[in-house]
Amino acid sequence: MEPSHSPLPVKKEPSELESVKRKSRPESNDERKKKKPAPNLDYMKPEKMNSGESSRSLCGICFNSKPDPDMFKSNSCNHSFCVDCISKYMDSEINNNMVKVICPNPNCYMKLKPEHLENIMPREFFDRWEFAKYTSKIPLEQKTYCPYENCSILLVNDNYGGEVVVTSCECPYCHRLFCAKCRVPWHAEMNCQEFQNLKGPKQEQF
Repeated sequence: MEPSHSPLPVKKEPSELESVKRKSRPESNDERKKKKPAPNLDYMKPEKMNSGESSRSLCGICFNSKPDPDMFKSNSCNHSFCVDCISKYMDSEINNNMVKVICPNPNCYMKLKPEHLENIMPREFFDRWEFAKYTSKIPLEQKTYCPYENCSILLVNDNYGGEVVVTSCECPYCHRLFCAKCRVPWHAEMNCQEFQNLKGPKQEQF
């Protein structure tokens, strides 16, 4: 008598139709929640550089991509700006007598210091910055300016509060005479009282 053999289990391959049905089965809500879309981080990736090229950064003022050697990064806050933009910004601030200059990023209030800019700004710029700091400490009442339009240099009246004895002064920059009391170009043919009595269109045009 031949021994009996149990039939071996046979793995049934899914038919093509069943495979299609499984793939087309709609996902449940739980399955949808588990599948989260991958975040798009392309904007965080540095620009791909060809061999030999330097990396680039985005300027926070003009929003153009510039090579890193052409960029300035503040030591106070690490915001980056191209050298051209930060130079124009600093010039504008000092021309407006802004003694304390802050980072141009609209959401940043960190101060920019001279030592942060010494590698990109000329010596003349720092001289103007120091002069602006100096003049900011002078009381307004002691400030006077050369009355000639093509000069208009700031002068300090050290005799403020006392009687003005000498009214004829020479501007140390343009070397022209002006009246320290009337604060006008020198009125050689009249005294200060006579000049003050002149009204409107009768005043001499200098």
